[in-house]
Amino acid sequence: MSEQTPINSEYEKTASLVLEVAKNAGKIILENGGETYRAEETCTRICTHFGGKNIAVLAITTGIVLSAEFFDKEITTVARIDTRGINLINVAQVNDISRRLENCSITLNQANDLLNEILSGDKPARFRRLKAFAVAAVGTGFSSAFFSILFGGSAPEFFVALMTGVVVAGLNTFFTSKKANGFITSLVLGVVAALIAISASFLFTDFRYDLVIIGSIMPLLPGIAMTVAFRDSIRGDLISGVSRILEAIVLAIAIASGVGIVIGTFLHFNLIGGFLV
Repeated sequence: MSEQTPINSEYEKTASLVLEVAKNAGKIILENGGETYRAEETCTRICTHFGGKNIAVLAITTGIVLSAEFFDKEITTVARIDTRGINLINVAQVNDISRRLENCSITLNQANDLLNEILSGDKPARFRRLKAFAVAAVGTGFSSAFFSILFGGSAPEFFVALMTGVVVAGLNTFFTSKKANGFITSLVLGVVAALIAISASFLFTDFRYDLVIIGSIMPLLPGIAMTVAFRDSIRGDLISGVSRILEAIVLAIAIASGVGIVIGTFLHFNLIGGFLV
């Protein structure tokens, strides 16, 4: 009996570590805009690879519950999803880690370290986030600029929308890092976009600030979240699908409210001329 105790204890540690890795993988996917079925499938594949039986995973937008049987003992773990955003780089990294686990190219401890690195923001992860921020800022800036051109803008609108997009992307990253409320973040971003666009109207003649506003808020609209919501709903994950749809609608209302507050204030006090399209 004394000889079996350390072995059983070691098995239990391994089983607990497997569930910890699976839980963290699913948590990262849900926090960064991945579908609920993707989180559930990743957790299931990790547990199955390490001999788990009777695996049950329930993932929704606000939490994940994972239960599996290892060595004739059932273990359950729960994770709360406090923050949600869109970072497909992190989702891709989790997918890569799970595949490398299945291919036995990394150990369980190495996978756990990599996932904790993403969750905690250790130095290598911060470098990746800095790179991701640079890509997001440039992408958001040029997306905003070309959207303004698409809706009929000219060179001044293009460059102002480019600058606005970069500023908005920077603020969005800052608020996300501080885990700010999504509604407040969207409201502030809408206010900032409108303020920059309207302020630029004093510098240029025949300047269409409305085109700059439209272009700069287009990348902010929760299109990916809405797409994921419909995919969840189609697959039968109705709780996650409906909650994601409502969340996307609320964020869109927040952006529109921020823009409306600024435009309404300027028009009320006759600080700007022109017309709204």
